[in-house]
Amino acid sequence: MSRPNSALENAERAKGLLERFLFRREALYLERYEQQLAQNAVGLWTFAEADRLGFGRAVYDRAFVLPLVTGWDAPIVPDVQRQHDLGLIGTWSWRPNRLGLDWFLDQVVPHLPQDMSIAIAGQLDGAPVVSHPGIRFVGRVPDARAFVAASAVVPLISRGGTGVQLKSIETFELGMPSVATQASLRGIETIPENCTSTDDPREFARLLVEKVAHARAGLSQRLDGAAFHRTQKARMMQVMLDVLPGLAANDASAQVRPRLKVHDGGRS
Repeated sequence: MSRPNSALENAERAKGLLERFLFRREALYLERYEQQLAQNAVGLWTFAEADRLGFGRAVYDRAFVLPLVTGWDAPIVPDVQRQHDLGLIGTWSWRPNRLGLDWFLDQVVPHLPQDMSIAIAGQLDGAPVVSHPGIRFVGRVPDARAFVAASAVVPLISRGGTGVQLKSIETFELGMPSVATQASLRGIETIPENCTSTDDPREFARLLVEKVAHARAGLSQRLDGAAFHRTQKARMMQVMLDVLPGLAANDASAQVRPRLKVHDGGRS
């Protein structure tokens, strides 16, 4: 799925006719622009298989999936005390992210116990009305990694959009235990053992309760996130070593065509 598909997805979930029209027009423009770039590019790299397939057979042999890391070096895990049971962070003003947050608040939270503390950080246009007493909207935080590391468990709640979810990559690089939707795991080949996945809201809540109970009992469930980072980086380097020589050899018209197009599939 590419950016045009993401815009069409937004159109389907739009609240009014004008908004639906604008998203559909955006999808049309993006599709035209992407196809032009794809036809003229020597090679295309995407971060998820669905995005690669979305360009069609005409450029299939020139499109490759590139595993993603957030930085060349593995992140240092902040040394912080646990401050909340569940920690969620994101740009919630972006529609695909807000869809996931609304799903979590509307369908998952009602199945969570009242004593569970839930901190939600990040930009949010119009905080939703919630009845759960443990929810706090904390806005922007000075250190996103410290906020995540202060959580017992991280819910990964993507329900739309395309591409790889950076929040998922960051969570795994920090070694944090998590419960994830399937959409949150796009483009990630090896899922850490401390991440469980389901799209059923009741089961999602049950898994969160189970992991939080383990954390409260003294079992952190954290893993060495550097191992995930090494695996991702090794695969990224292997893809580059496999692909770049072939692109260079086949580039008979490098002077008139862009050498590479990296397609991120959508914001995260």
